[in-house]
Amino acid sequence: MKSARKIQILTLGDGKVGKTSLLKRYNEDAFTSHHLTTIGIDFITRDIKLNNENVTVKIWDTAGQERFRTITHTFYKQAEGVLLVFDVTDRTSYENLHNWVNSIHEHADEKIIKYLIGNKIDLTEERKVTKEEGQKMANQYKMKYFETSAKANTNVNEAIEGLAKDILENVTARIDATRISVGPANKKKDDSGSGCCIIL
Repeated sequence: MKSARKIQILTLGDGKVGKTSLLKRYNEDAFTSHHLTTIGIDFITRDIKLNNENVTVKIWDTAGQERFRTITHTFYKQAEGVLLVFDVTDRTSYENLHNWVNSIHEHADEKIIKYLIGNKIDLTEERKVTKEEGQKMANQYKMKYFETSAKANTNVNEAIEGLAKDILENVTARIDATRISVGPANKKKDDSGSGCCIIL
């Protein structure tokens, strides 16, 4: 039996933007308004089917606090995709996205796929960052943009599995491109026995 393709995703963003809540909703279809702050790094895994292929998605849940950043940096190179999360009710978490993108560029593989997530859109009265501003930031850094609510279960699966699908398709395209550039392993030589031309 063919083993499942493994995809590794990293969540990044300031503390209390809802990274853990998003993953809890995705993995357990549950929401808790009060939970312990992530210390260092944690992870979830979930088996799904993408493009008729069995895929195991592993998502690293990182702490946003400054004192844990050096721990998080060690996981950047292992990740194939990033969910960069901010809280639409917290403008500082939006403004800090520039620092997070710089960190990704510094520590992650250049081919990593980034999704920008504006979370907590259920808190409409407390909103400080507009959808247009979120999209503008995503365009600036060439990211896809999703607005989510872990509490209302809005766009959570769509964002995470959209990223996983893009990663899968990107890896497949790179493998195909490598096969084309390398060509057949044993190219048939000219009948003359030389690798050049036939002199008449």
